[in-house]
Amino acid sequence: MNFYELVKTRESCRDYSPRQVEREKLDRALGAALAAPSACNGQPWRYTVVIGEEKRAELLPLIGGTSMNKFARNAPVLIVVEQTATSVSASLGGKHVGEDFRPFDIGMSVMQLCLAASAEGLSTCIIGMLKIAEIKKLYSMKGAPCLAVALGYAAEEGKPPRGKQRKSAEDVLSFIE
Repeated sequence: MNFYELVKTRESCRDYSPRQVEREKLDRALGAALAAPSACNGQPWRYTVVIGEEKRAELLPLIGGTSMNKFARNAPVLIVVEQTATSVSASLGGKHVGEDFRPFDIGMSVMQLCLAASAEGLSTCIIGMLKIAEIKKLYSMKGAPCLAVALGYAAEEGKPPRGKQRKSAEDVLSFIE
């Protein structure tokens, strides 16, 4: 699958197979995440990969609240993304323009993780509803957990994409010549 097909067909998965993810595939997807660009190469992220069944069970009540994201319990891999400190130059540059670039940088890194996972035949879903203080304590994090990613094989592998609903190009693009 070429890059453009990958971008158009990648979807958030909410039904995972119990099939375990091969470490090589996981490592390649994580490698893509770590290779993402960031302001002044600050790389303001840390990934905590939770694989074991007991360890995932500890994390599950802390993502999605009581009823949201129930699908995550079937994902064989849960990844917590922590926002960490950035480089001095990125921090100074951000202050100069009144912007903290870390959320943008993390977004690019997580998207590269998700696209790389899709290229490996895996599925992902980004989860933003977290019990931040509890996760931070559970993993002794210095930064703040900001996202989680459920990762694994879709329960219905090979199922055609539903088709993304997107705004028209006319609604979101403008060209100035």
